[in-house]
Parts: sequence; C-alpha cells; structure tokens
Amino acid sequence: MDYSEKLVVNGLKAGDTDAYQYIFDTHYQVLCYTANRYVRDSFVAETIVGDMIYRMWENRATLNVNTSLRSYLIQAVRNGCIDYLRSKHQRYEVAASHLAEADCMANLADGEQPIDRLVGNELADRVDTAIEHLPAECRRVFELSRFMGKRHAEIASELNISVSTVKYHLRNALQLLARELGSYIVFVFFVSGMTV
Repeated sequence: MDYSEKLVVNGLKAGDTDAYQYIFDTHYQVLCYTANRYVRDSFVAETIVGDMIYRMWENRATLNVNTSLRSYLIQAVRNGCIDYLRSKHQRYEVAASHLAEADCMANLADGEQPIDRLVGNELADRVDTAIEHLPAECRRVFELSRFMGKRHAEIASELNISVSTVKYHLRNALQLLARELGSYIVFVFFVSGMTV
C-alpha cells in the first residue's frame, strides 16, 4: 500500500467522509465489473459492492488493510460474491426440498424408503464442510472451477496466476478433500466427474 492509500485508509478510520467518497468514486466501477463477472447480474453486482463499501464504513474502526487498497476491495467483493452464490444455491436447495417433501410423502405412501435422500443430504453437508477447510487460495480456485464453471485459463487470468498454479491448486484441493472425506470421496468424484 503506497502513502496516498495509507492516507485514505487512515482518513476512513478517522471517519473522514471525503475518504469514503474517494473510495467510492475511484473503485466503484472496477468493483462492480469484478462482481458482475461472478454473479452475471449487474443489479446484484452493484448491490454487493454497495453493501461491501457501506460495511467497510460501518466497521472502519477495525479496518486492517495490509495489501494495496484495490486488492483489499477486490478480495472483499469476491468474498461477497461467493457468499451470495452459496446463499443462492442454498435457497434453491431449500425451495427444491419443499417441493421434494410432497414427492417424499407420496413415495412413502407407495412404500419407498427415503434413505437415498438422507444419504444425499449427509454427503452434501460433509462436502461443504470439507471445502470450508481448504486453504484460502486453494478454495478460491476450487470454487471458481467447480461452482462457477470457469476454465483454467479464465481462473488464471482472474486471479493473476499461471495456469499451472491453477492446476496445482485444483489437484491439491482434490487430495485434501479425498483425505477429509474418506470413503465418501469415491462417490463425490464419480458424481462430479473429478479425478485426483
């Protein structure tokens, strides 16, 4: 972080609204562009960025910026986008589960046991927990690949790393997941088409 950015961050911590306005004026468009690449919805992207900048202002007293200000802001936006996408996925699952309840009751009336659904839910919980335990950079690459369907070259460009580093992180993620998930991993890899 250069001297001028330190002044902005210090001003923000001191409650200087000019520093807040500077961050908004200087970084808002780039942050919206970054968010839109994740969520593919300009309104949602603008909401995520606006919320992030507002939260930064609200929590300014505890603000700790160790990188360049833009890197810090972009990372915060990425995290917000990933949280949004996870939440959207969970909302979809909840809605689907409400629809599935009626099917489940009908299946039970026909004599079918819901063991498959139970195993599926347990597996999803274990996979989510295992992904949370991945190192931050490794998890970011894995999520961009598996949840957002990005190709190795796209991930490399977005994170400013080489394609070989992307492949390393994906291989590492799969090995760590295999270690944590144990007997479940064969099923996970079979369903998702992944290989270690």
